[in-house]
Amino acid sequence: MRALINQKYFPILQKSNYTILKSRKRAKYCGKVTFLVFDIIKIFGRLSSKELLGHVISHNNDFVQLEKKKKKKKWEILFHNDYINYDVLKTFLQNSIFEWPLTVNSGQIKNQGPIDIPVAPIVYVENCRKISEQLKNKNKNAKINLKIINDYVSELPISDDAIQCVFASFSNLDNLTRDSFIMKIHEWAPSDGIVDWYTFVYNLKEEPSDNIKRFFD
Repeated sequence: MRALINQKYFPILQKSNYTILKSRKRAKYCGKVTFLVFDIIKIFGRLSSKELLGHVISHNNDFVQLEKKKKKKKWEILFHNDYINYDVLKTFLQNSIFEWPLTVNSGQIKNQGPIDIPVAPIVYVENCRKISEQLKNKNKNAKINLKIINDYVSELPISDDAIQCVFASFSNLDNLTRDSFIMKIHEWAPSDGIVDWYTFVYNLKEEPSDNIKRFFD
């Protein structure tokens, strides 16, 4: 059961750059690969958009809109040309601003309203400590905040295996159309068209090498 506790806009590739799609390079899923939970966080944090239920990949659901004025979702920017392949996805991720995905804790803490909670809190805390140590070397009074964390992670590389896994989870072909992506959203989330963090990782074709539990703990 799916849990419901739950830009940097980069210049979209011009049509001439999409000639790589014509090469028909098949994006096969090659089985055993190696990537970390952190790599999936880096990807979901660039594909999902912040809405009322936290960071989600959603389609055609007005209930979860964060603002009345609708903005383009990140995945809609990805599909600027209606179809992509692995190389386009990789370029998009490399040039997009990262936001640590958040879920919403609603009513689980006494006398508290909804609270944004970072997904994979163990991984989140690990990175907070790393950044804190780096900052202390420069300024002993420096304090960590979400913006600093997001800026830090935005500069880190993403495993090619993780990108391949995500692409293959959405498509078994060499390319992925916008319509097929939307169909996959509704396949994964048939009741509401809202793919949250938990739904996303549940539907990946491969588990991370450092323990699936770190997705949730």
